Amino acid sequence: MSCELDLSIADDVAAAMERVRSAVLGAGGQFTGDALAGSFGLVTPIGAVRGRYAVSGQSVHISVDEKPVFLGCGMIEDRLKVALRDGKI
Repeated sequence: MSCELDLSIADDVAAAMERVRSAVLGAGGQFTGDALAGSFGLVTPIGAVRGRYAVSGQSVHISVDEKPVFLGCGMIEDRLKVALRDGKI
């Protein structure tokens, strides 16, 4: 099962995406792309999460292509909101 998420970015888009990039890389994940589009991957204790993102204006569309069955889309969305805002996963 995949997740399709649309999140609003309240502040500078490039800065928010840099916070996410730093958080993912800091947690041992992979992040490729720029402030407009790319992909990410992160291994969690219960399995891998992999997906793509595309920014349009002040929002980011995230397609989670792979995730553990026990990790719900709501939990992923909550974590991504924190990463966009605070740079923490």
